Amino acid sequence: MDDTNIDAIDISAYFEDDDTALDFDISDFDMVDLGEEPTRYVKVKFNSRPILVRYSHAAELAKAIKLFPGEQLHCIVPGNFIFGDFIEALLVEKEAICEEMHIATLSMSQNNIDSLANLLDTGFVGKLTLIISNYFYSHERKDLMPYLLERLDVDNRLECMVLRNHTKIALMAVGELRLVLSGSGNLRSSQNVEQFVLQESQELYDFYFGWFAENRNHSIIRREDYGEYESRGKA
Repeated sequence: MDDTNIDAIDISAYFEDDDTALDFDISDFDMVDLGEEPTRYVKVKFNSRPILVRYSHAAELAKAIKLFPGEQLHCIVPGNFIFGDFIEALLVEKEAICEEMHIATLSMSQNNIDSLANLLDTGFVGKLTLIISNYFYSHERKDLMPYLLERLDVDNRLECMVLRNHTKIALMAVGELRLVLSGSGNLRSSQNVEQFVLQESQELYDFYFGWFAENRNHSIIRREDYGEYESRGKA
Protein backbone atom coordinates (compact mmCIF):
# COMPACT_ATOMS: atom_id res chain seq x y z
CA MET A 1 0.00 0.00 0.00
CA ASP A 2 1.38 3.40 -0.99
CA ASP A 3 1.40 5.67 2.07
CA THR A 4 2.88 8.71 0.27
CA ASN A 5 1.41 11.89 1.71
CA ILE A 6 0.54 13.87 -1.42
CA ASP A 7 -0.80 16.81 0.59
CA ALA A 8 2.61 17.31 2.19
CA ILE A 9 4.31 17.91 -1.15
CA ASP A 10 4.61 21.61 -1.99
CA ILE A 11 4.67 21.94 -5.77
CA SER A 12 3.87 25.66 -5.97
CA ALA A 13 7.47 26.58 -6.80
CA TYR A 14 7.31 24.48 -9.96
CA PHE A 15 4.67 26.77 -11.44
CA GLU A 16 6.51 30.07 -10.96
CA ASP A 17 6.86 31.92 -14.28
CA ASP A 18 4.83 29.20 -15.98
CA ASP A 19 1.72 29.76 -18.05
CA THR A 20 0.12 26.62 -16.58
CA ALA A 21 -0.91 28.59 -13.50
CA LEU A 22 -4.66 28.26 -12.89
CA ASP A 23 -5.60 31.87 -12.08
CA PHE A 24 -5.64 32.83 -15.75
CA ASP A 25 -8.15 35.29 -17.18
CA ILE A 26 -7.93 37.19 -20.46
CA SER A 27 -11.63 37.90 -20.78
CA ASP A 28 -10.95 41.63 -20.95
CA PHE A 29 -8.60 41.38 -23.92
CA ASP A 30 -9.38 40.67 -27.56
CA MET A 31 -6.92 37.99 -28.60
CA VAL A 32 -6.16 37.63 -32.29
CA ASP A 33 -6.59 34.16 -33.72
CA LEU A 34 -3.45 33.65 -35.77
CA GLY A 35 -4.34 30.07 -36.64
CA GLU A 36 -1.55 27.53 -36.78
CA GLU A 37 1.81 29.26 -36.63
CA PRO A 38 4.12 28.17 -39.45
CA THR A 39 7.41 26.57 -38.56
CA ARG A 40 10.27 28.98 -39.13
CA TYR A 41 13.88 28.16 -39.76
CA VAL A 42 17.01 29.78 -41.08
CA LYS A 43 20.44 28.32 -41.77
CA VAL A 44 22.97 30.75 -40.35
CA LYS A 45 26.73 30.71 -40.73
CA PHE A 46 28.11 30.59 -37.19
CA ASN A 47 31.53 31.41 -35.90
CA SER A 48 33.63 28.26 -36.03
CA ARG A 49 34.96 29.00 -32.53
CA PRO A 50 32.10 30.02 -30.26
CA ILE A 51 32.94 31.55 -26.87
CA LEU A 52 31.69 29.49 -23.92
CA VAL A 53 31.30 31.23 -20.57
CA ARG A 54 29.68 30.99 -17.15
CA TYR A 55 28.93 34.17 -15.24
CA SER A 56 26.99 35.00 -12.10
CA HIS A 57 26.42 38.72 -12.60
CA ALA A 58 25.23 40.73 -15.60
CA ALA A 59 27.75 43.57 -15.22
CA GLU A 60 30.72 41.18 -15.14
CA LEU A 61 29.61 39.46 -18.33
CA ALA A 62 28.98 42.79 -20.07
CA LYS A 63 32.57 43.83 -19.38
CA ALA A 64 33.94 40.58 -20.82
CA ILE A 65 32.08 40.86 -24.13
CA LYS A 66 33.98 42.45 -27.03
CA LEU A 67 31.14 43.19 -29.51
CA PHE A 68 32.71 42.31 -32.84
CA PRO A 69 31.21 41.14 -36.16
CA GLY A 70 30.35 37.44 -36.05
CA GLU A 71 30.67 37.19 -32.27
CA GLN A 72 28.99 34.10 -30.85
CA LEU A 73 28.72 33.76 -27.08
CA HIS A 74 27.09 30.79 -25.33
CA CYS A 75 26.32 31.36 -21.65
CA ILE A 76 25.09 29.33 -18.70
CA VAL A 77 24.06 31.53 -15.79
CA PRO A 78 22.75 30.84 -12.26
CA GLY A 79 19.40 31.91 -10.83
CA ASN A 80 20.66 35.25 -9.54
CA PHE A 81 21.56 36.38 -13.05
CA ILE A 82 19.01 38.92 -14.35
CA PHE A 83 18.72 38.95 -18.13
CA GLY A 84 17.14 42.41 -18.18
CA ASP A 85 20.05 43.86 -16.22
CA PHE A 86 22.46 42.34 -18.74
CA ILE A 87 20.87 44.23 -21.64
CA GLU A 88 21.28 47.56 -19.86
CA ALA A 89 24.78 46.72 -18.61
CA LEU A 90 25.93 45.72 -22.10
CA LEU A 91 24.84 48.96 -23.76
CA VAL A 92 26.12 51.21 -20.96
CA GLU A 93 29.43 49.36 -20.53
CA LYS A 94 30.17 49.48 -24.26
CA GLU A 95 28.71 52.99 -24.67
CA ALA A 96 26.67 51.45 -27.48
CA ILE A 97 23.68 53.31 -28.88
CA CYS A 98 20.90 50.95 -29.92
CA GLU A 99 18.79 52.59 -32.61
CA GLU A 100 16.11 49.90 -32.38
CA MET A 101 15.50 47.25 -29.73
CA HIS A 102 13.00 44.42 -30.05
CA ILE A 103 12.22 42.23 -27.05
CA ALA A 104 9.90 39.22 -26.67
CA THR A 105 9.41 37.76 -23.20
CA LEU A 106 6.95 35.73 -21.16
CA SER A 107 7.20 38.04 -18.15
CA MET A 108 9.13 40.87 -16.56
CA SER A 109 9.48 42.76 -13.29
CA GLN A 110 9.13 46.40 -12.30
CA ASN A 111 12.93 46.62 -12.20
CA ASN A 112 13.04 45.43 -15.83
CA ILE A 113 10.59 48.15 -16.82
CA ASP A 114 12.65 50.78 -14.99
CA SER A 115 15.80 49.51 -16.71
CA LEU A 116 14.24 49.84 -20.17
CA ALA A 117 12.88 53.28 -19.26
CA ASN A 118 16.38 54.34 -18.22
CA LEU A 119 17.78 53.22 -21.58
CA LEU A 120 15.11 55.21 -23.41
CA ASP A 121 15.52 58.28 -21.19
CA THR A 122 19.31 58.37 -21.55
CA GLY A 123 19.28 57.80 -25.31
CA PHE A 124 20.91 54.36 -25.29
CA VAL A 125 17.76 53.04 -26.98
CA GLY A 126 15.96 54.96 -29.73
CA LYS A 127 12.81 52.89 -30.24
CA LEU A 128 11.52 49.84 -28.38
CA THR A 129 9.26 47.06 -29.64
CA LEU A 130 7.97 44.80 -26.87
CA ILE A 131 6.09 41.53 -27.19
CA ILE A 132 4.68 40.24 -23.91
CA SER A 133 2.60 37.15 -23.23
CA ASN A 134 -1.12 37.06 -22.62
CA TYR A 135 -0.15 35.27 -19.39
CA PHE A 136 1.72 38.38 -18.20
CA TYR A 137 -1.05 40.68 -19.38
CA SER A 138 -3.70 38.64 -17.60
CA HIS A 139 -1.88 38.70 -14.27
CA GLU A 140 -0.57 42.26 -14.45
CA ARG A 141 -3.26 44.18 -16.36
CA LYS A 142 -4.09 46.31 -13.29
CA ASP A 143 -0.57 46.55 -11.84
CA LEU A 144 2.55 46.32 -14.00
CA MET A 145 0.74 46.90 -17.31
CA PRO A 146 -0.33 50.50 -16.55
CA TYR A 147 3.11 51.09 -14.99
CA LEU A 148 4.82 49.70 -18.10
CA LEU A 149 2.85 51.99 -20.42
CA GLU A 150 3.36 55.02 -18.21
CA ARG A 151 7.14 54.52 -18.09
CA LEU A 152 7.82 53.28 -21.62
CA ASP A 153 5.13 54.65 -23.93
CA VAL A 154 6.58 58.16 -24.20
CA ASP A 155 7.07 60.25 -27.36
CA ASN A 156 5.71 57.44 -29.54
CA ARG A 157 8.89 55.36 -29.07
CA LEU A 158 7.19 52.15 -27.89
CA GLU A 159 5.23 49.43 -29.65
CA CYS A 160 3.80 46.95 -27.13
CA MET A 161 2.03 43.79 -28.29
CA VAL A 162 0.30 40.98 -26.43
CA LEU A 163 0.49 37.51 -27.96
CA ARG A 164 0.39 33.89 -26.91
CA ASN A 165 4.13 34.12 -26.51
CA HIS A 166 6.71 32.00 -24.73
CA THR A 167 9.78 33.16 -26.67
CA LYS A 168 12.69 35.03 -25.07
CA ILE A 169 14.40 37.11 -27.72
CA ALA A 170 16.17 40.48 -27.80
CA LEU A 171 17.32 42.19 -30.99
CA MET A 172 19.63 45.19 -30.87
CA ALA A 173 20.75 47.29 -33.83
CA VAL A 174 24.00 48.92 -32.67
CA GLY A 175 25.80 50.80 -35.43
CA GLU A 176 26.71 48.23 -38.07
CA LEU A 177 26.28 45.36 -35.61
CA ARG A 178 23.10 43.30 -35.43
CA LEU A 179 22.91 41.55 -32.07
CA VAL A 180 20.56 38.66 -31.28
CA LEU A 181 20.08 37.37 -27.74
CA SER A 182 17.96 34.28 -27.23
CA GLY A 183 17.63 31.62 -24.59
CA SER A 184 15.55 30.15 -21.81
CA GLY A 185 15.32 33.08 -19.40
CA ASN A 186 12.77 35.88 -19.10
CA LEU A 187 13.89 39.44 -18.39
CA ARG A 188 13.56 38.93 -14.66
CA SER A 189 15.32 36.44 -12.41
CA SER A 190 13.63 33.06 -12.12
CA GLN A 191 16.00 31.54 -9.52
CA ASN A 192 16.72 28.80 -12.05
CA VAL A 193 19.80 27.98 -14.06
CA GLU A 194 19.33 29.54 -17.51
CA GLN A 195 21.16 29.61 -20.83
CA PHE A 196 21.31 32.14 -23.59
CA VAL A 197 23.25 32.90 -26.76
CA LEU A 198 24.48 36.24 -28.05
CA GLN A 199 25.09 36.18 -31.80
CA GLU A 200 26.16 39.04 -34.05
CA SER A 201 24.52 38.19 -37.36
CA GLN A 202 22.62 40.28 -39.90
CA GLU A 203 21.01 37.13 -41.28
CA LEU A 204 19.79 35.94 -37.88
CA TYR A 205 18.65 39.44 -36.93
CA ASP A 206 16.58 39.71 -40.13
CA PHE A 207 15.04 36.30 -39.46
CA TYR A 208 13.73 37.28 -36.04
CA PHE A 209 12.95 40.86 -37.09
CA GLY A 210 10.59 39.47 -39.71
CA TRP A 211 8.60 37.72 -36.98
CA PHE A 212 8.33 40.93 -34.94
CA ALA A 213 7.27 42.86 -38.04
CA GLU A 214 4.56 40.38 -38.98
CA ASN A 215 2.99 40.72 -35.52
CA ARG A 216 3.15 44.51 -35.49
CA ASN A 217 -0.53 44.91 -36.39
CA HIS A 218 -1.77 42.40 -33.82
CA SER A 219 -2.90 43.25 -30.30
CA ILE A 220 -1.03 46.55 -29.96
CA ILE A 221 -1.60 48.33 -26.64
CA ARG A 222 -0.88 52.03 -26.28
CA ARG A 223 -0.90 54.29 -23.27
CA GLU A 224 -3.86 56.37 -24.48
CA ASP A 225 -5.91 53.22 -25.14
CA TYR A 226 -5.32 51.47 -21.84
CA GLY A 227 -8.40 52.93 -20.19
CA GLU A 228 -10.48 51.06 -22.75
CA TYR A 229 -8.88 47.76 -21.75
CA GLU A 230 -9.35 48.54 -18.06
CA SER A 231 -13.03 49.30 -18.59
CA ARG A 232 -13.53 45.95 -20.32
CA GLY A 233 -12.21 44.20 -17.23
CA LYS A 234 -14.69 46.03 -15.00
CA ALA A 235 -17.71 45.41 -17.23
